[in-house]
This record gives sequence, structure tokens and C-alpha cells, in this order.
Amino acid sequence: MKKLCVLLCLTASAAWAGDGLNSLISEYLEVQATLAGDNFPGAKSAAERLRAEALKVKSDDLPAAAKPTWPKAYKPLAAALDKALKTGDIDAFRAQFETISNAIIPLVEAAKPEGVHRYRCPMAFNNKGADWLQKGTLVTNPYFGSSMLRCGFKVKKK
Repeated sequence: MKKLCVLLCLTASAAWAGDGLNSLISEYLEVQATLAGDNFPGAKSAAERLRAEALKVKSDDLPAAAKPTWPKAYKPLAAALDKALKTGDIDAFRAQFETISNAIIPLVEAAKPEGVHRYRCPMAFNNKGADWLQKGTLVTNPYFGSSMLRCGFKVKKK
């Protein structure tokens, strides 16, 4: 019975586990959620874990569809995480989160993990707009947090 459970658990999580993307996405989603909750210390802590996970990712560990995007994503992701971790306030951190999101979004769109959706806030950064990823269908805006938590919409898949 124990072997069956292990086999079923491994099979059920095969789309994410071991592919080099699972922990990266999980930590990114934690940064998004903590920013939406206006939790600056939590966002920094999650960003530290995201940075650690990004350092571990190798192209060979990614799903085939995401492999070509990783070399283009890594440098801007690492640079934005470094800058975010040096910020002293949540607004400066949120500005770096846009670059973090822009690096992660192509990876996730290529790999297509279940339940992760792309959202857009048209009012972010003086109406320039910015995208992010999150789980669920209820908008939780990381760029404004509680001041405009529901501002945004789900981006239609291409």
C-alpha cells in the first residue's frame, strides 16, 4: 500500500515535481500573495527563497517547452530579485516585482502549470499597467495591495 501511495503521489505531481519549475513558481506565488497582503517582510523573505530556487534551476531540469525561455529569464530575474532585496520599502519592492513577473511569466506560459493564471492591473505604475501570476480567480493585486486589491483582470490566453 505504501509503495502504491508513493507511486500515485509521484505520478500526480509529475507535471511540476522534479522539473525545476515547481519551487520557483511556488516561491514566486508567495511573493505575489504577500505583496497583495501588504506584508513587506514576508515578501522579502519569499523573494530570498525565490532567489535561492532560481540559483538551483538548470535548463535541463525544465519542461521542454520552458527550456528556451530560461536563459533569457534568468539574468533579469536575478537582477530584479537582488534589487528588490535591497529595497527599504514596499513601493520600491513592488516596482522590482514587475521585472520579476516579466521574467517568470514566459516560463509559466510555456510550461502551462495547472491553476496558475496571468493577471493585469491597468492602473499600476501611473496607468502604464503591469502583469503578474497568481492562483485562483479572485484578483489579488500585488502592485496596490489592500488599497486596490481587486483592481485587475485575468489575461486571456493566446
